[in-house]
Amino acid sequence: MDQNSLDLELDLELVTKDFYRFAKLHSYYKHLPVNPVKYIFYKQQGEQIRNCIHESLTDPNKSNYHYHFIEVYEQNRKLIQKLIDSGTKLYMAKFGCFLRGVEKISGRDYQYFHGFHIIIRKNENTLYDYLSNKYPDIITSSIKPTFENLTEKDIILIAENEQNNYFKEVIEFNEYDGIIL
Repeated sequence: MDQNSLDLELDLELVTKDFYRFAKLHSYYKHLPVNPVKYIFYKQQGEQIRNCIHESLTDPNKSNYHYHFIEVYEQNRKLIQKLIDSGTKLYMAKFGCFLRGVEKISGRDYQYFHGFHIIIRKNENTLYDYLSNKYPDIITSSIKPTFENLTEKDIILIAENEQNNYFKEVIEFNEYDGIIL
Protein backbone atom coordinates (compact mmCIF):
# COMPACT_ATOMS: atom_id res chain seq x y z
CA MET A 1 0.00 0.00 0.00
CA ASP A 2 1.26 3.46 -0.92
CA GLN A 3 1.99 5.46 2.23
CA ASN A 4 0.03 8.41 0.85
CA SER A 5 -3.17 6.51 0.22
CA LEU A 6 -5.91 6.84 2.80
CA ASP A 7 -7.97 3.78 3.68
CA LEU A 8 -10.34 5.48 6.12
CA GLU A 9 -11.21 2.40 8.21
CA LEU A 10 -7.59 1.28 8.62
CA ASP A 11 -6.30 4.81 9.03
CA LEU A 12 -8.86 5.69 11.71
CA GLU A 13 -7.67 2.75 13.78
CA LEU A 14 -4.03 3.62 13.14
CA VAL A 15 -4.29 7.37 13.73
CA THR A 16 -6.30 6.77 16.92
CA LYS A 17 -3.58 4.55 18.35
CA ASP A 18 -0.79 6.89 17.23
CA PHE A 19 -2.55 10.05 18.47
CA TYR A 20 -3.01 8.70 22.00
CA ARG A 21 0.52 7.30 22.02
CA PHE A 22 1.91 10.67 20.84
CA ALA A 23 -0.20 12.49 23.44
CA LYS A 24 1.56 10.56 26.22
CA LEU A 25 5.11 10.98 24.89
CA HIS A 26 5.64 14.44 26.41
CA SER A 27 4.31 16.71 29.12
CA TYR A 28 2.57 19.14 26.78
CA TYR A 29 1.23 21.28 29.62
CA LYS A 30 4.84 22.49 29.97
CA HIS A 31 5.31 23.34 26.30
CA LEU A 32 2.09 24.15 24.45
CA PRO A 33 0.00 27.27 24.95
CA VAL A 34 -3.64 27.30 26.01
CA ASN A 35 -4.79 28.40 22.57
CA PRO A 36 -4.14 25.40 20.31
CA VAL A 37 -1.35 25.60 17.74
CA LYS A 38 -1.14 23.95 14.34
CA TYR A 39 0.39 20.49 13.90
CA ILE A 40 0.79 18.44 10.78
CA PHE A 41 0.61 14.69 10.73
CA TYR A 42 1.46 12.16 8.07
CA LYS A 43 1.83 8.43 7.57
CA GLN A 44 5.31 6.96 7.52
CA GLN A 45 6.86 3.57 8.05
CA GLY A 46 8.09 3.20 11.63
CA GLU A 47 6.84 4.76 14.82
CA GLN A 48 7.60 8.33 15.87
CA ILE A 49 10.24 8.35 18.59
CA ARG A 50 9.94 10.34 21.79
CA ASN A 51 13.49 11.67 21.54
CA CYS A 52 16.97 10.39 20.69
CA ILE A 53 17.65 9.31 24.30
CA HIS A 54 14.39 7.50 25.10
CA GLU A 55 12.70 6.29 21.93
CA SER A 56 9.66 4.77 23.74
CA LEU A 57 8.70 2.56 20.79
CA THR A 58 5.92 -0.03 20.80
CA ASP A 59 6.83 -1.13 17.25
CA PRO A 60 10.64 -1.44 17.53
CA ASN A 61 10.99 -3.32 14.21
CA LYS A 62 9.69 -0.21 12.40
CA SER A 63 7.95 -2.46 9.91
CA ASN A 64 4.46 -0.96 10.18
CA TYR A 65 3.03 2.37 9.09
CA HIS A 66 2.30 4.95 11.78
CA TYR A 67 1.24 8.57 11.92
CA HIS A 68 3.83 11.15 12.95
CA PHE A 69 2.91 14.55 14.43
CA ILE A 70 5.01 17.71 14.04
CA GLU A 71 4.31 21.21 15.29
CA VAL A 72 4.12 23.80 12.51
CA TYR A 73 6.55 26.55 13.39
CA GLU A 74 9.62 28.22 11.93
CA GLN A 75 12.18 25.70 13.25
CA ASN A 76 10.38 22.87 11.42
CA ARG A 77 10.09 24.76 8.11
CA LYS A 78 12.82 22.73 6.33
CA LEU A 79 11.44 19.38 7.47
CA ILE A 80 7.90 20.32 6.43
CA GLN A 81 9.14 21.54 3.04
CA LYS A 82 11.05 18.28 2.58
CA LEU A 83 7.85 16.32 3.27
CA ILE A 84 5.91 18.48 0.81
CA ASP A 85 8.62 18.10 -1.86
CA SER A 86 8.61 14.31 -1.43
CA GLY A 87 4.87 14.20 -2.14
CA THR A 88 3.94 13.02 1.36
CA LYS A 89 0.27 13.64 2.11
CA LEU A 90 0.06 16.05 5.06
CA TYR A 91 -2.92 16.60 7.32
CA MET A 92 -3.37 19.20 10.03
CA ALA A 93 -4.95 19.62 13.45
CA LYS A 94 -4.50 21.98 16.38
CA PHE A 95 -3.27 20.95 19.82
CA GLY A 96 -2.90 22.87 23.05
CA CYS A 97 -1.63 22.33 26.57
CA PHE A 98 -4.28 19.70 27.39
CA LEU A 99 -2.94 17.30 24.74
CA ARG A 100 -1.68 14.70 27.23
CA GLY A 101 -5.19 14.26 28.58
CA VAL A 102 -6.26 12.54 31.74
CA GLU A 103 -4.06 9.93 33.40
CA LYS A 104 -5.36 6.80 35.08
CA ILE A 105 -3.56 5.12 37.93
CA SER A 106 -3.26 1.44 37.08
CA GLY A 107 -5.11 -0.91 39.38
CA ARG A 108 -7.15 1.94 40.87
CA ASP A 109 -10.31 3.71 39.85
CA TYR A 110 -8.67 7.12 39.97
CA GLN A 111 -8.04 9.72 37.25
CA TYR A 112 -6.11 12.95 37.33
CA PHE A 113 -4.80 15.67 35.05
CA HIS A 114 -1.16 16.36 35.79
CA GLY A 115 0.19 19.86 35.42
CA PHE A 116 -2.81 22.15 35.80
CA HIS A 117 -0.89 24.33 38.27
CA ILE A 118 1.85 24.73 35.63
CA ILE A 119 -0.72 25.65 32.97
CA ILE A 120 -2.11 28.31 35.32
CA ARG A 121 1.34 29.75 36.02
CA LYS A 122 2.47 29.74 32.37
CA ASN A 123 -0.79 31.04 30.90
CA GLU A 124 -2.28 33.23 33.58
CA ASN A 125 -3.09 35.99 31.07
CA THR A 126 -4.98 33.76 28.61
CA LEU A 127 -6.27 30.76 30.55
CA TYR A 128 -9.28 32.39 32.18
CA ASP A 129 -10.57 33.92 28.92
CA TYR A 130 -10.03 30.70 26.96
CA LEU A 131 -11.74 28.44 29.50
CA SER A 132 -14.57 30.83 30.45
CA ASN A 133 -15.58 31.10 26.78
CA LYS A 134 -15.62 27.33 26.34
CA TYR A 135 -16.88 26.28 29.79
CA PRO A 136 -19.04 29.15 31.13
CA ASP A 137 -20.90 26.84 33.54
CA ILE A 138 -17.63 25.80 35.18
CA ILE A 139 -15.37 28.85 34.82
CA THR A 140 -17.17 31.68 36.54
CA SER A 141 -15.92 34.98 37.95
CA SER A 142 -15.41 33.28 41.34
CA ILE A 143 -12.69 31.13 39.76
CA LYS A 144 -10.48 33.98 38.48
CA PRO A 145 -7.55 34.54 38.81
CA THR A 146 -6.14 31.63 40.86
CA PHE A 147 -8.61 28.87 39.91
CA GLU A 148 -8.65 27.86 43.61
CA ASN A 149 -12.35 27.02 43.57
CA LEU A 150 -12.03 24.71 40.57
CA THR A 151 -12.63 21.11 41.59
CA GLU A 152 -10.53 18.17 40.47
CA LYS A 153 -13.63 16.79 38.76
CA ASP A 154 -13.94 20.01 36.72
CA ILE A 155 -10.25 19.94 35.77
CA ILE A 156 -10.62 16.34 34.57
CA LEU A 157 -13.76 17.25 32.58
CA ILE A 158 -11.95 20.15 30.89
CA ALA A 159 -8.83 18.08 30.12
CA GLU A 160 -10.89 15.22 28.65
CA ASN A 161 -13.01 17.58 26.56
CA GLU A 162 -9.99 19.46 25.23
CA GLN A 163 -8.13 16.27 24.29
CA ASN A 164 -11.31 14.92 22.63
CA ASN A 165 -11.57 18.15 20.61
CA TYR A 166 -7.97 17.76 19.43
CA PHE A 167 -8.68 14.15 18.47
CA LYS A 168 -11.84 15.12 16.54
CA GLU A 169 -9.70 17.42 14.39
CA VAL A 170 -7.23 14.61 13.72
CA ILE A 171 -9.86 12.14 12.48
CA GLU A 172 -11.24 14.70 10.04
CA PHE A 173 -8.03 14.26 8.01
CA ASN A 174 -8.00 17.92 6.91
CA GLU A 175 -5.31 18.49 4.32
CA TYR A 176 -2.45 20.77 5.39
CA ASP A 177 -2.90 24.33 4.06
CA GLY A 178 0.85 24.91 3.58
CA ILE A 179 1.01 27.89 5.95
CA ILE A 180 3.94 27.71 8.38
CA LEU A 181 3.31 30.76 10.54
